[in-house]
Amino acid sequence: MKGSLLLTVILGTLMMFGPISIDMYLPSMPTIAREFAVAQGSVQLTLSALVFGLAAGQLIYGPLSDRYGRRAPLTVGIVLYGAASLGCAVAASIESMIVLRLLQGIGAAAGGVLARAIVRDIYDRDDGARILSVLYMVMSAAPMIAPHIGSQIMRAFDWRAIFWVLLGFGLLALTLSAAGLRETHPPEKRGRNAPIGMLTAYATLLKDSRFVGYGLIGGFTFAGMFTFFSAGPFTFEDAYGISPQGFAALFSINVVGIILTSFLNTRLVKRLSVDRMLIYSTLWTTLTGALMALTAQAELENFLYVFVPLMLFVAPVAMTIANTNAGALEDYPQLAGTGAALLGAMMYTVGATIGVVVGQLYDGTPMPMALFVFASGTAALLARLFLVGPGRTAKQA
Repeated sequence: MKGSLLLTVILGTLMMFGPISIDMYLPSMPTIAREFAVAQGSVQLTLSALVFGLAAGQLIYGPLSDRYGRRAPLTVGIVLYGAASLGCAVAASIESMIVLRLLQGIGAAAGGVLARAIVRDIYDRDDGARILSVLYMVMSAAPMIAPHIGSQIMRAFDWRAIFWVLLGFGLLALTLSAAGLRETHPPEKRGRNAPIGMLTAYATLLKDSRFVGYGLIGGFTFAGMFTFFSAGPFTFEDAYGISPQGFAALFSINVVGIILTSFLNTRLVKRLSVDRMLIYSTLWTTLTGALMALTAQAELENFLYVFVPLMLFVAPVAMTIANTNAGALEDYPQLAGTGAALLGAMMYTVGATIGVVVGQLYDGTPMPMALFVFASGTAALLARLFLVGPGRTAKQA
């Protein structure tokens, strides 16, 4: 199975659960606000609830997969995802939507955390970073096409039909994983984590400043991108008059940069090492975030003055997250599932928290979004410099 095209397709599909559940939904957010007669912040809570669910689910599936293997927790998560998607399709209020999106996120978490754990089961650190970059390129198909699919579904039907499509995606992933994914964590390698053992494993990881540093780099980098996810649909519509279809097109342009930098990472990470690549990418996001904040403050009428720095900020996000996962899990092969879970939980918790704050501070201008993008990039750079530290060269790794 190692290196096979089928494995890449299956793992890429599993890693799409989070992005497709976020991105296909984005163009519908202003419409949902109008249908339920609620403020933008309430609709943004449905997005943050999904991401909080992704965070919580990571903490559940990781330790369970270290104890019981990868396949069984994956199946449970996909089934929960499908049931919650069905519930969202028939939701009668924004409150029920928030709860159901939380459950949908808990189910979706199984895909991402277990795909990363499976990569760690099979590959070493730098090869793992390379494979994760490939998977992030595959995964990037979701944010490239999902907003377009969502906007076209709304044009042909309504926003509820989006969740019927997500239910179908869950069934497809369940079929692929059942047919083509073997167990990569055999019984002889499994721990015996009771609840106390799970807490001990998390404590071990959190005592490692390098692990925490990698987790915060991923968390703050994702937070900058999630700020765009949560505030972008409203900001570009209210401040610049851009339609849901137009926002979907802008979103897809961002994905081109993600794919290009992920491809670049597959070529450079073995030569330069994970830690050096993280210096370059976090410095880049800090500088582009600062540029975005400056252009937003200038209140220029053309949306491109804000969008271009934002596009440059988002470009290395997938590359950065792939490298943080590879670096953090290198020293913990026996805790790959638990480690991947904790990294994912940190990433989604930071992102969702900042998303809630941005939603509450939204004032119809791009300034709140720009400031939080800049702050996120700066925080990621500081975590790389002061928590991860000097890092390791490619030879040392």
